[in-house]
Amino acid sequence: MSSIRFTASSPGGWSSGGLLRRAAAWLAAGALALAAATGAHAAPPPAGTSISNQASATYTDGSGVSHTVTSNVVQTTVTQVASLTLTQNGAQTATPGSVVYYPHTLTNTGNGSDTFNLSTSNTGAFNMTNVQIFADNGSGQPTGPAITSTGALAAGAAFKFIVVGTLPATATAGQTNAITVTDTSVFDATKTASNTDTTTVTNNAVITLTKAVSAASGAPGSGPYTYTLTYTNTGNSTATSVVISDAIPAGMTYVANSGRWSVTGSTALSDTGGSSGTAPNTLTSTYAGASNTYAATLAQVTAGQSGTISFQVNVAAGTAPGTLNNTATTSYNNGSGTTVTGSSNTVPFSVTQTGVGHHHRPDRGGPGRARLHRELHQRGEEHRHRHRHLQHHPGQQQLPVGHDLPVVQE
Repeated sequence: MSSIRFTASSPGGWSSGGLLRRAAAWLAAGALALAAATGAHAAPPPAGTSISNQASATYTDGSGVSHTVTSNVVQTTVTQVASLTLTQNGAQTATPGSVVYYPHTLTNTGNGSDTFNLSTSNTGAFNMTNVQIFADNGSGQPTGPAITSTGALAAGAAFKFIVVGTLPATATAGQTNAITVTDTSVFDATKTASNTDTTTVTNNAVITLTKAVSAASGAPGSGPYTYTLTYTNTGNSTATSVVISDAIPAGMTYVANSGRWSVTGSTALSDTGGSSGTAPNTLTSTYAGASNTYAATLAQVTAGQSGTISFQVNVAAGTAPGTLNNTATTSYNNGSGTTVTGSSNTVPFSVTQTGVGHHHRPDRGGPGRARLHRELHQRGEEHRHRHRHLQHHPGQQQLPVGHDLPVVQE
């Protein structure tokens, strides 16, 4: 229960109508301030939300008669505020003439629907050509035509996209280029976010890794779902000791013996470090339960070679609704004795709500508040009539000087 006590101490006092209007205004302002203060710890109120307050008061006049009056309703509307986040900076090695792909995720962290314009620029020892932006459907590969904006994006929603660029054939080993992608709010052009994607030219092996999942969402206890990892050597030499590792998100469980490799078809891969394939194209694989990680090591991937590794998971029963993000990593010898590391695109999986229970909110005001409401209800018609009269004749009824007036927020 929220309550405020006022004392009318000036000669003649304040009229009950004026006092209650001030009380309601103060209470509404306090509610708005509270919403703003908690914004750093919770989602902001959606744009257009109305925050309103009406005060009521019970008092006894000089003749001992009890009265209840209500104030006008004070209402404040939440205005829209634009905000966004953009992840993440990228870094790759690539050979002259090859194409690079950089995945990004934009999240609308404002409190209303917004559209974000997407733009790029690039600088460095060479200029990328055919720099474009495409939507990402979760596969890590460009989807549909090139785009220059996200389209309308609801508050809290995320939009995945890929920046694509082509290295010139004249680029030489060791040179670098930086593509800067900038996202700008259409609602408020002063709100922007940027990432930088750095490409280093090499003449050695280059392993790229993309990831996809067989379904975008599922309920707790459902499955199996298949994660597929696609690797490609876009470089000019053979990569060796190519390790592909995937830490399965908490809330998902690995399906035993579900690993598969495109080279060996439907034959199950080992979960305990066993070998598959025929030399020199072999693979060893393991599943580590303690870290919930599936890993495979390929003996070699020749220039231009591509393949896939897949495994299955279930959504654990009792997993809370939300988004489970998954990113795989890779490391390899690039042919010159240097170990290079990288990562795949991030693939989200939405755990859906299976049902909504009824949440009972107790009366935080306690027995005193309940008694007050019963009394107000019993006297309602009489008091509303008197209040309407006071609104039209505000000078006819004033509170006695020094009288305490309890005001209870409805």
